Amino acid sequence: MADALQAALRLMSSRPRSESEVNVRLSRRFSQAQVQDAIATLKAQGLLDDRSFATSWRNSREQHKPRGAYGLRWELHRLGVAREVVDEALEGLDEEAGAYQAASKIAFKLDPSDQPAFKKRLVAHLRRRGFRFDAIEGAVQRTWEELTDPVNSHIEGIPND
Repeated sequence: MADALQAALRLMSSRPRSESEVNVRLSRRFSQAQVQDAIATLKAQGLLDDRSFATSWRNSREQHKPRGAYGLRWELHRLGVAREVVDEALEGLDEEAGAYQAASKIAFKLDPSDQPAFKKRLVAHLRRRGFRFDAIEGAVQRTWEELTDPVNSHIEGIPND
């Protein structure tokens, strides 16, 4: 078990992991009994917890690579987190703010003078990130208005060049 536990700790040193991820990776090298013992030890020490993992994943995405509820749900499901844990982690998610943040990161690369093309590309970008359409619609409109404002032609938080 000590070898399986050490392998799990090494795996978890790069980033937090879900219980399922640890189980799958350890099962490649160790017996199921060793894997279960290592997982039980990690859980008892509070080092392996799907609830805190899902919350951490959500927070990281909100700060660095915003995703909508659908996108986050898909990612966490792919990582083996149970549906009820995912639902709990996504409670209170502000998709409008996330969609605006994600739109702001690429909007300055697009040409706002061609409104249909601007909106089409931005909508597609946000859809791929799993945002709801109503959140996308508001973020795209706000971003376009900010970029085409004759007085303050910039996106909030991004200074003019």
